[in-house]
Amino acid sequence: MRRLRAALIRLGNLFRRRRHERELAEELESHLQMHIEDNLRRGMTPAEARRQAIIKLGGVEQVKEECRDAWSVRFINELLQDLRYGLRQLRRDPGFTTATVLTLALGIGANTAIFSIIDSVMLKTLPVGQAGQLVTLKWTAHKWPKTSTYSSSGPCPHPEGSSIGCSFSYPAFEQLRSANDVLSGVLATAGQSQLTAIANGDASTAFAELVSGSYFSTLRVPMAVGRPIGSEDDSAVAPPVVVISYAYWMGKFEGKPSAIGKSLVLNGVPFTIIGVAARHFSGLQPGLATGLWVPLAKSPSVFPQRRGEKFISPSSRVWWLWIVGRLKPGVSRKRAQADLGVVFAQAATAGPEPALKPGDKPSILLADASAGLGLLEFLFAKPLFLLMVGVGLVLLIACANISNLMLARATGRQREIAMRIALGAGRLRLIRQLLTETLLLVGMGGVAALLLALWGSSVLASFISTGWLGPLSISVGLDYRVVAFTAAVSALAGLLFGLAPALRGTRLDLNQALKAGPGGRLAEGYGKRRRVLRNAFTVWQLALVVPLLAGTGLFIRTITALESVDPGFNPNRLLLFNIAPGLGGYKGDRLLKLYDGLLQRLDAIPGVTSATLTNTALVAGNLNTGQAWIEGRTSGTDREVDVLRVGPDFLKTMEIPLLAGRSINRRDFMTGQHVALINRAMARRHFPNENPLGERFGWTKEKASEFRIVGIVGDTKYDQLRKPVQPTVYLPQTSGFSTFELRTSIDPKALIPAVRKSVAKVDPKLPIDNVLTQSGQIRKSLFLQRLLADLCSLFAGLALVLACVGLYGVISYGVAQRTHEIGIRMALGAGRRETLFAVIRGGLAVSGTGVALGLLLTMGLTRFLRSLLFGVEPLDPLSLALSALLMLAAALLGSFLPARRATKIDPMIALRCE
Repeated sequence: MRRLRAALIRLGNLFRRRRHERELAEELESHLQMHIEDNLRRGMTPAEARRQAIIKLGGVEQVKEECRDAWSVRFINELLQDLRYGLRQLRRDPGFTTATVLTLALGIGANTAIFSIIDSVMLKTLPVGQAGQLVTLKWTAHKWPKTSTYSSSGPCPHPEGSSIGCSFSYPAFEQLRSANDVLSGVLATAGQSQLTAIANGDASTAFAELVSGSYFSTLRVPMAVGRPIGSEDDSAVAPPVVVISYAYWMGKFEGKPSAIGKSLVLNGVPFTIIGVAARHFSGLQPGLATGLWVPLAKSPSVFPQRRGEKFISPSSRVWWLWIVGRLKPGVSRKRAQADLGVVFAQAATAGPEPALKPGDKPSILLADASAGLGLLEFLFAKPLFLLMVGVGLVLLIACANISNLMLARATGRQREIAMRIALGAGRLRLIRQLLTETLLLVGMGGVAALLLALWGSSVLASFISTGWLGPLSISVGLDYRVVAFTAAVSALAGLLFGLAPALRGTRLDLNQALKAGPGGRLAEGYGKRRRVLRNAFTVWQLALVVPLLAGTGLFIRTITALESVDPGFNPNRLLLFNIAPGLGGYKGDRLLKLYDGLLQRLDAIPGVTSATLTNTALVAGNLNTGQAWIEGRTSGTDREVDVLRVGPDFLKTMEIPLLAGRSINRRDFMTGQHVALINRAMARRHFPNENPLGERFGWTKEKASEFRIVGIVGDTKYDQLRKPVQPTVYLPQTSGFSTFELRTSIDPKALIPAVRKSVAKVDPKLPIDNVLTQSGQIRKSLFLQRLLADLCSLFAGLALVLACVGLYGVISYGVAQRTHEIGIRMALGAGRRETLFAVIRGGLAVSGTGVALGLLLTMGLTRFLRSLLFGVEPLDPLSLALSALLMLAAALLGSFLPARRATKIDPMIALRCE
């Protein structure tokens, strides 16, 4: 007690000394102003009046400056004192500190992890010089241009039906590059293409980007070793050269500078390596790692399907290039759009067969390209946005949980706060002290969140990269945007959970607070106000959990519905792998003999019951379509059919039922017979009430008798599980890229080494890739739904635990505050069952309110999920009911434990409790 009294005396003296210093400064300021006014009345100038007043007061300005210095020093001292005091308070309550920091780390860390992926895919600036000057060109017109081919897998992944596109013809690129004065550089790229690369005698598949000679100079990409591709290299007569990526250099050449000048055989054509791009540059599409850059002029020799003048001739009508430019300094985007629009209109409307007419009003739009062309942004923008909303809800729940903890802690410190107020401390000063403690918690939680996010984002990026249908390379790490985001979220979280407890904790009735017992039990009215605020935070928590639970239920039901879809074939015990012999120079009869030899060797492998091939794997997201003209029929406009090219024994291997006729056999395959199979959907649409066997069709009106229908097969999912079966035509496979399918009698993965040996015996330079089972292929096709379901389940489980802990804490605190009341009730005859039900009833009342508000919130949010769902509606009654029941069950558990503890209170001990 003596130490407490001495401490209180010192504290009171400190408050009185500071008040005295403040009053002294105010008094000196008042006297100075009075003397200045007297001197002005005597006719002195303002400067003279102030000088004489300072002399008369004996240097009051010096006194004021000293007071001002004292205030600044005092503020720093007070801040340091607050920090020391806050650290002592947090160290004194390690349970509260640990729980708060862990809760913050989980809530903020989850947000930072998702933001890291968003930053890598959408926000990160390209690692090139002055990336802010880069723009990508898009065209707009009233009508779609008349082109022979249009590539749509770039910055505008799905432009069909739109008047905006991103692909240009080679002549348009040449004209835009040479006839403009607003861009300091213009480049063209055809995006990624897969090819066969032989480096140091090792054959493998690689992804190359066809680029113009101005690619590296326009982007200003530094070289790790060697030189970039230049304009002199982008010529049909120039020696073939290639630039490789840093990752390819390290993987194939172990990072040795001697790689420069070595030969790299691409699709049978030798190229000379002239440079290695900078370490962090992987192309214009972040996430799609490019291994090689090949001059655009070499595309006819590298890719046989692009020979001749079809793609890069001055009269080419193929729109396949994406164009990126760099604005000249001082040139606005608006001016550049206008100037480039004139050039493009001239290029698009010129020639004997113009792609557009002047009346179509062709023009140019410029979009920011500082972050790349954004294909992954198109693929993942909506799922990542939904995940960001989910982790945002988790953070709000965490903040509500911590707010309840801090309210309970502030109640326990009411005597301390009341004593400080009684000794002269101002309310703002106390709020600053409490917010300093909040700042310490936020700082520790933010640091822990960064460490958690660094691990979580790496795991998530790896999961996305390995689970997606195509090759992805998403790199994450700590940069200034991630750190700034974490700091901003931490500050917001501190404001959310710290401000209300600080304001409420310093709003005290001194008489009631000083009269409160050691347990901190307040008077009835004051305690009721605190209880209402805590209950409000708890309702907020529970209401935010319901949408997460409902969303998880919707995605799980979507996956269940997709997995229950009958694909029309048996996906079990099927092994798949891809080869691309066309890239190695195989074509015509030589290609068919290669396929036939491979099928015979694969059939001979023990454990393989049958083998076939197709031009693409089933349920892989790849789709070929055509316009089918039926012989003898000119009416009807719905001619679009899906087209799949298959090998012999396709129906047997895939176990697709043959409904009528025969299958495509080895003779059809080897002799190039123009025969076809159709599915039941096509028979119903194009041959209702007829026998289609023997009928003929073609891809043009003039060649409507090219293919003869020899069989009808069952309906099969060819593109995606979620799409309805379309009319489909099966033709003999003759293209230079194939997927082999092997039906096995044992585990398909056990046959992978034997398959590789069999292919190597036919051609050791023929690489195979994408080796997986058909079931694995289907799982990959459901990757996006699985990603959403898994992460939503994780976030919903975390949110549910936080909400239940919060509810448990509120009810436990309420029981502790009502110990005296419960003792009186039990002393007056209340039984344990009545006490148990009374406490549970209070918890369920709060939980029921939260669940009701959560259902209303869910009805407003789940409608944005419609495009990601399958076989279930956004307002699915089962999902809503299960989420509400799960929330109420968890709330019941969180209420039962403290209620059971309340029934064990000894009435005699409770009556003596203050």
